[in-house]
Amino acid sequence: VNSSISVGHALVVELLITFELVFTVFATCDSKRNDLKGSTSL
Repeated sequence: VNSSISVGHALVVELLITFELVFTVFATCDSKRNDLKGSTSL
């Protein structure tokens, strides 16, 4: 762990990455979208 990165900075980065992951999963699993074809997991 780099000593120049504070716990607050690490928390912010973790929150942003988690938001992106959740947003991507929700966008992919939306049943109203017609532009996605094939396997949802891919």
